[in-house]
Amino acid sequence: MNYKDVVDKYNMEDVRISTRIIDADDGGSPIFLIEGTESALKMMSEIFLSAANDGQNGGFSISPKGAGRAHFSSSSTTGIYINRIES
Repeated sequence: MNYKDVVDKYNMEDVRISTRIIDADDGGSPIFLIEGTESALKMMSEIFLSAANDGQNGGFSISPKGAGRAHFSSSSTTGIYINRIES
């Protein structure tokens, strides 16, 4: 299943993730937070798995202000770009 298939699969559900950058408690590097319901996190895991399995990967992005915005909460401040590289 490719990215589009995964997103299409969840279009009929009200699946929303929240994304934002948060400060590290210890003063270290900022942390990228992805949070959501069980269904939302399952959707994201399927998207990551599709990236790993896609031999023709040209990258995939979803954003609260662009493609895929229906799957983001209104509090989201950053999108996600996933790109598989060859090892």
